[in-house]
Amino acid sequence: MVVLGTPTGTAKDHEIEIRNRDIVIIQTKAQRLGMYLLGQALFSRHLMAAFKPKSIETVAVCTKGDAVLEPIALQYGIKVVVYPVRSR
Repeated sequence: MVVLGTPTGTAKDHEIEIRNRDIVIIQTKAQRLGMYLLGQALFSRHLMAAFKPKSIETVAVCTKGDAVLEPIALQYGIKVVVYPVRSR
């Protein structure tokens, strides 16, 4: 998770306040967009809503898109970012 407008670094859950803050939740898999990644992104968004952030952006990062799941992700406000695997 990234809390916008705060210094870059790592923190434990009890060390940071996200109430009324803009947050970005990032879920990643080094594979095609699938149900696991999409589910993690969707449920992460719902779980973090309980902490009352000002806004939540949800991003699913994968190595290959999926023509069926990407429109569903969009319906739920999940941004899909594809970073293709580069051959060496």
